[in-house]
Amino acid sequence: MFPNSQPMEGVNLADVFAGMLQEIPWNMLRNCVQANARIHKRCTAGGHRLETRWRQRIEKIFVQEAEREDFPDSLCSTLFACWYPQQKELYEQLEEYFHSDEYKAYREKHEIEEGKYVLPDQRFEELFRIADLQKWRTLLCFSPLQFTEEQACRIVDDSQGNTELLETVEKVQRQRDEKDSELARLNNELNSARTRLEQLAAEVQELRRLRRELKSEAEAARKKADSAQQDSSRLRRQAEAGEDKVAQARQEAKNELLRKTKVLSDEVERRSREQKNWQDKYEKQHR
Repeated sequence: MFPNSQPMEGVNLADVFAGMLQEIPWNMLRNCVQANARIHKRCTAGGHRLETRWRQRIEKIFVQEAEREDFPDSLCSTLFACWYPQQKELYEQLEEYFHSDEYKAYREKHEIEEGKYVLPDQRFEELFRIADLQKWRTLLCFSPLQFTEEQACRIVDDSQGNTELLETVEKVQRQRDEKDSELARLNNELNSARTRLEQLAAEVQELRRLRRELKSEAEAARKKADSAQQDSSRLRRQAEAGEDKVAQARQEAKNELLRKTKVLSDEVERRSREQKNWQDKYEKQHR
């Protein structure tokens, strides 16, 4: 197994230590300062307060003190205990495994002392990701987890990151080309849609013009119809008035005829009586 305290080529403990400090929440880091008399004295020297605006200065003091004492376990373990739970996904994966029956059986099979933590190669391959390389370097340098030399070499090897970077660049380029093609297709569709939209806009304008014309014609027709209806009503009223006059004239003529008929009838009757009287007188004279 690879002892975590053993220096290894390609690992800069100060850089890994500084990276670990940056990921520790401020309240935890401040507690660590207050728990270490020497570091607390240096951090508050000159009237400096333990405030977030001085965090960069405080982290620098931590690194200096750790380097001066060759990264002591007491300091590194305390800071690691603050850092480790912040790596949520990796923390949960490792804790779930180390508290599982599978690891218990593995530890008993390989006679690993209780309190020591080792990852089988298969499990290491399942969990190790190049994207989490700095996290694994922190585990390599400051955790109680012990690695095989092969696993340690994987963690330290920067070329993996370069290879993955090239693969990532190629993947991004492919994705970019696909996006460009998709964008070109969408632009063509957009241009077609704009052309169609312009055509539809022209058609809408024409339909609006026709609508206005039809509306004007309908309004004119309505006015004509209203005028014709008014004329029809006026003529109907005139006709009704004419019919009333005709009926009245007929009645008056009828009444006049009846009057004249009665006058003539009376005249005829009067003359008939006069003639009868003359006749009676005549007959009396010639008897």
